Amino acid sequence: MKRFEKHLSIIAILILGSFYLYGFWLSAHPNVSLAYRLYFIEQKLLRWSKPGILDFNPGVTLDFRVPVANRSLVGWEPPNSTGTRLQGANSELYFDIQKHIQPKRVELKGRTILEAGRTLRLRILANEAFIGEVEFNGPEWRELEFVIPASLTTDANSRFTLRFEVTGAIGTSIELEKLILY
Repeated sequence: MKRFEKHLSIIAILILGSFYLYGFWLSAHPNVSLAYRLYFIEQKLLRWSKPGILDFNPGVTLDFRVPVANRSLVGWEPPNSTGTRLQGANSELYFDIQKHIQPKRVELKGRTILEAGRTLRLRILANEAFIGEVEFNGPEWRELEFVIPASLTTDANSRFTLRFEVTGAIGTSIELEKLILY
């Protein structure tokens, strides 16, 4: 009888251990939406909003004069009547793309407020790959367009990230009014 109890204890410990390992594996690989992952797990989104808000829909305009749900937690000032200003290298936008709809280009309207003779550069990265750079020399609004290579939109998590890096004059930033992803 003692031998039976010993084997039963070992089997119970193995089953319980397997259960705990499975629970740890599930916590490391959660099967959740991109919005949930970015807001609750990675803590990169500014605010939680309704499901589907990060879905990529070709041609939809993001108006930066109002709060935009898919912007990152850091790197942005609050919106005002003319747009939203970028605050450095961590300004990101997140999109949840479907496999059959891939973004091909991005259009944006932006400006900067600079003193005469100063220059500010805006670099745009898509999924951490460089897609373009623009130099601003004054406060006029500029309409910009960048092509997104197809190889950059095949992320396994269906996440598409646009990162904006501002370099140049200290104490100034770029202000975006709108962005359209096609």
